[in-house]
Amino acid sequence: RRHTRLQGDWSSDVCSSDLPKFPHTRRDIALLAPHTLSYAEIKAVIETHKPELVKDFFIFDLFESEKIGKDKKSLAIAFIYQDPEKTLSDKQVNLSHDQFCKALKDSLPVTIR
Repeated sequence: RRHTRLQGDWSSDVCSSDLPKFPHTRRDIALLAPHTLSYAEIKAVIETHKPELVKDFFIFDLFESEKIGKDKKSLAIAFIYQDPEKTLSDKQVNLSHDQFCKALKDSLPVTIR
């Protein structure tokens, strides 16, 4: 094996942070949305209404089929909840997530499946 030493100062490119002390939990939402509604529009509403405990979110599935309607699509989005100070209870997360789902339904032309 041959090892090559990298040249230059890479320390400014390295980012690190402490590992979280408390676990995260994930909740998923499946949205039935008009085909014309973009993910950028959905993301903007999520950013506006997401609970403080939501540390990250991402789309993990997009489904389009005549079975759900020609003009519809289904998007599945995962939400990562975490508190840096304590372990969250299911009750806390569920309450926060339910309120968040209501805000999404009130702000977007979607149905939560």
